[in-house]
Amino acid sequence: MKILIRVIFMISISMLINSCEQLVNPGDVTIVITPSNEDFIWENEIIISVTATKVDKLDNIVIYIDNVEVIDDHIEPYEYTWQTTGISYGEHKIKAIGHYEGKTSRDEIVVYFSPCAIFAEDLQNFTGITETDALGELTGNIDPDDWHFEVAKDYALSFGPAYPNPLDEACFIPFSLTEAEEITMIIINQDHEIIDVLLNNHQYDPGTYFKSWSAPANVNDIFRCIFHAADSLHWYGDLLVE
Repeated sequence: MKILIRVIFMISISMLINSCEQLVNPGDVTIVITPSNEDFIWENEIIISVTATKVDKLDNIVIYIDNVEVIDDHIEPYEYTWQTTGISYGEHKIKAIGHYEGKTSRDEIVVYFSPCAIFAEDLQNFTGITETDALGELTGNIDPDDWHFEVAKDYALSFGPAYPNPLDEACFIPFSLTEAEEITMIIINQDHEIIDVLLNNHQYDPGTYFKSWSAPANVNDIFRCIFHAADSLHWYGDLLVE
């Protein structure tokens, strides 16, 4: 009798373990964003793709953008074309839930929508600044990775350096053009979050211009200004807020 009870007990434990395993991990779903660079997106059309394991047990995948359902997909490939025209710049949450015979598995990511392309080098080496005073004069260190200028150099398009830098409240960011260009200028932080959109594909005629930026209140940190006219006319410069 004791042997029978022990066998029944072991069978019950085994069934319970198998049941828990199925409940905890029915299958894995993973979100893939194209095109993107790390957490940044910028195109008018973004493909949200979802890959899944244990597809033979998968009933459907539901994709959400900012907690709003955008597609309930029952057939591979599981994907949605996101038209980004008109959406706000900055943070957006994407979530995918896979339904496995009454159980669910999910993936969730955060992306940042930018008005211009973001390259790998834009997100690296947040160290050092080009030091300037309130009149725009160089006063010390020059960071060779920052800005696009050179004393006595006649560039067709120049960008920076910002002044004053370091800054406590605000600074000016100069740029000069010898021909008309559409300019985009954004500010990001070290966490790769968009802090400000200063210019959004704004058309400028030839000339010299100055764009002001006011730093966030009560924040001491280094920020990055990204300047974009075209993929071949794309630079950044760092701003130290003290």
